[in-house]
Amino acid sequence: DTTVIAKIANTAKSSHIKDSTVIAKIADNLFYSNSIDTNRHIIDTETDQLQNQVLLDNFVDIMKEDSINTFVPENVLNLIKTFSSTYEDAQKTVQTIHNAKKKAEELEQTVVVYEELESYGIDADKGLYMTLLKAYQKQKTEKVNNLQNLIFVYVKNWFVEKAIAAKLANEQRETFNELPTVSTENWLE
Repeated sequence: DTTVIAKIANTAKSSHIKDSTVIAKIADNLFYSNSIDTNRHIIDTETDQLQNQVLLDNFVDIMKEDSINTFVPENVLNLIKTFSSTYEDAQKTVQTIHNAKKKAEELEQTVVVYEELESYGIDADKGLYMTLLKAYQKQKTEKVNNLQNLIFVYVKNWFVEKAIAAKLANEQRETFNELPTVSTENWLE
C-alpha cells in the first residue's frame, strides 16, 4: 500500500520510487489523516449555527427595538420565531408581511396605519396572528412549495378583506355623519 501511495505521490519520475520514502510517509499521513480544512469547516459551521441560534432566540427582542421599524406585534413575532429554523427565515417572514401590507394598500389605493386598526373595530394583533397561523398550519398539513408566497397571499388578503375594508367602512360612516341635516318639520300645519 505504501508503495502505491509513493507512486501516486511522485508520478513525475517513476525511477525515483526507491529514494522516495519521505514522500511516501507524507503521502501516507495525508491519505490516512483528516484534512485540517475539513475540521476548520466543521468548527465554522458549529459557530455559525450557535450564532444563528442566539439571534433566533432573541428575535422578538431584536425586532421590538426602536431602531427596527416594524408594526408586527409581539405575539406574531413569537409565532414567527417558533416556526422559523433560522434568524434569516424569521426576518424574511417579517419582510413578507410588510410587503403584503404594502401590496394591499396599492391595490386598494389607501394607506393603513396598523396601530389605528383597533379604532375601526378590528383586533389586528389577533387577526394577523390567526392569518399567519393558518399559513403555518397549511404548511404542516399540505405540500407547500413556497411558504413565503403563501404567507404573502394570506396576509395581503387579510389586509384587503378585513383591515382596509374596516378602515373604508369607518371613513364612509364618518362621511355620512358629516352630511347636513335636513329639517323634517311639516310647514303646512
